[in-house]
Amino acid sequence: MGIGVPQCTLRTYQPTPTTVRFTVSTRAAPERVVGQVKHYLLLAGRILVASILIFILWIKWLVVYQVPEVVPLVLQYSTCGQMALWIAERVPSIYLLPTAFLIALAVVQRGYKG
Repeated sequence: MGIGVPQCTLRTYQPTPTTVRFTVSTRAAPERVVGQVKHYLLLAGRILVASILIFILWIKWLVVYQVPEVVPLVLQYSTCGQMALWIAERVPSIYLLPTAFLIALAVVQRGYKG
């Protein structure tokens, strides 16, 4: 194998005798339990961060356009809802939107190179 050439993983599946489905990746699938747990915890963390980001942007939209409050009561009185409201009211859109864009880029980036 040459320098700079990523190691590839090829997984082949044969759902029926006449079809073949395969996946090619430059990342080896985690085979140990610790690797799988780490993978799913990172995935859950990314989903959580993306959800919080969308929630903050939605609250900011409500604040900017002075839409009648349609935030469910459960979220309105929760710590997360109060923090989102605090951020939306105090952080100007000129700073919030680029920051949200950078966080979204970080969330969707793959966790490996190759």
